[in-house]
Amino acid sequence: MKDFGIFTKLDPRTEKFYYGNWGSRPYEYRWVIDQLYQNIYQGKRNENPSMWLPTVGSIKDINIVDVGIGLPEESNFFEVYLRGGCNLIGVDPDYRLPEETIFSNKCKIVKASATNMSFIPDKSVDVVVSISTIEHINKYDLVKVFDEIARILKPGGHLLITMDMVSDISHVPDWAILQKSISTPRAHVTIGLLQYLFRDQFYLKGGWPEINLHPPRFLNFYVYSRKNNVYVGYMHLVKK
Repeated sequence: MKDFGIFTKLDPRTEKFYYGNWGSRPYEYRWVIDQLYQNIYQGKRNENPSMWLPTVGSIKDINIVDVGIGLPEESNFFEVYLRGGCNLIGVDPDYRLPEETIFSNKCKIVKASATNMSFIPDKSVDVVVSISTIEHINKYDLVKVFDEIARILKPGGHLLITMDMVSDISHVPDWAILQKSISTPRAHVTIGLLQYLFRDQFYLKGGWPEINLHPPRFLNFYVYSRKNNVYVGYMHLVKK
């Protein structure tokens, strides 16, 4: 998989996890796993692509933070971290979570906002993962979130982001808080825009591609939800 782009129906996916009602998750989960186990750290994998899950703990002992990890009963993607043997802190403000959810002595979820992760030391994290979370944050808090991510990541650390992007901004869903907080008429919030806004803190792995991430013309080719009016982008950034 590429470091930057829009998910299409031809992209690899995994059916290994449950994920609620968001049909793009099999693509997003597979992309994050590929980035972790092939692009950043080298590991073996199950030979059946539809059941893709790493079989060797090549992420063992690395420090990962998952921003917006969600409720364990709604998604079991945390099993990737458990199986990999990494040190995980999942961060999510959902009121339904307890203060801490302990999976093992190396893996836990903390109920907290990513705007303030003071419980995580500076320059202590190897990888930050954020799966379809950024779009739920307003533009003012988003700056704080990126500042916090930049603070906790080691120099050269990795930021893996996927994001639902509104196709028709004349019909913005209520949950698309980031898009709603942009006052500039006709301004689409895209993965590419985020890379541009935070270019002083991060650079795009593999360099800046010549790709237009405004709404694609042939939506049926992409992982697109007509009901939610969104398509899904992904981006692998590296901390400067």
